[in-house]
Amino acid sequence: MSLARAALLTVLLALVACGPVRPTDPDDDDASDEENPEDLDGDGYCPDTECEDDDLTPGDCDDNDSTSHADAEELCDGVDNDCDERIDEDFDADQDGYVDQFGEGCLSNFSSEELDCNDQIAAINPGAD
Repeated sequence: MSLARAALLTVLLALVACGPVRPTDPDDDDASDEENPEDLDGDGYCPDTECEDDDLTPGDCDDNDSTSHADAEELCDGVDNDCDERIDEDFDADQDGYVDQFGEGCLSNFSSEELDCNDQIAAINPGAD
């Protein structure tokens, strides 16, 4: 048997022994392609106080938005991101209902009429008389 034939035979045997290679994630996005009925947005949280799936954590207040769940960071976007039943609380120091005009992200998500020019005094806001 020639050296070339021996090498070819070795390669063929190695391929047969390994079997076909199947991708574990066909679209290569590191996410499961199966929708979990308890976690529609795929963020790892279920909307109930207890999850049937042990891989999920309770505390999803909006199961259609993967950026809203109990451990999410509050963003200045008019949404209750961290599911504490308060909206943009980290951006309204005086709790007058108007977000700080200097809060990160606030300018791009609110009109100037909705922004607080003095977020330290509740009486000073766009709706004050």
